[in-house]
Amino acid sequence: MEKCDKQCYHKSMEYKLRRKIDEYLINWKNNPDRMPLIIKGARQIGKTSSIEHFAKNYKNFVEINFIDEPQYTKIFSSGYSPENVIKEISFINPAFKFIPHETLILFDELQTCPDCATCLKFFKIDGRYDVICSGSLLGINYEEITSVSVGYKEDYEMHSLQDASTTMLRSMDEMSIGARKISETGSSLGNISAQVQTSINEIGTQVDLFRV
Repeated sequence: MEKCDKQCYHKSMEYKLRRKIDEYLINWKNNPDRMPLIIKGARQIGKTSSIEHFAKNYKNFVEINFIDEPQYTKIFSSGYSPENVIKEISFINPAFKFIPHETLILFDELQTCPDCATCLKFFKIDGRYDVICSGSLLGINYEEITSVSVGYKEDYEMHSLQDASTTMLRSMDEMSIGARKISETGSSLGNISAQVQTSINEIGTQVDLFRV
């Protein structure tokens, strides 16, 4: 029974985290001045599956994974304009459809092909296709990506359930320690320490994270 309760709790928290990025993506889509979006975060936290779920809001979804399909790393060889990129993609997979204002393009594992970031400026200026990039962007790879796409992209950092739970537990521990100190010294709640107040604020942030 306990094992079932833990599994159910984990699934519930995972669902609420998913709802958070779902809401962000819908708001992004509803922004008429939206820019290409880069979603970064650790591996295996649901970035790709979240984007695939969101893609149901489009009539067409073009998904390219630079690790699983390395042939797509060559699609920028003839230029970075949407016309050139779409032409190269279509050579590799003619089944993909590109309908203006009804197509979402996902470039997954962006860290494997930093050259892709250069095209974000041109897709933003063109404005006919929505573009999301995803990847585990760390260190020099992300610095390179940022340098060529500054001003033409939006960033979203996705956290894992473990990260959120760890932060909440740490905040609760700090609050408990602070409360114990208050009890030991006989201080009133009006003299609560800055450390405890910070912990309360962090817990509030985590509550907001899990709010449906």
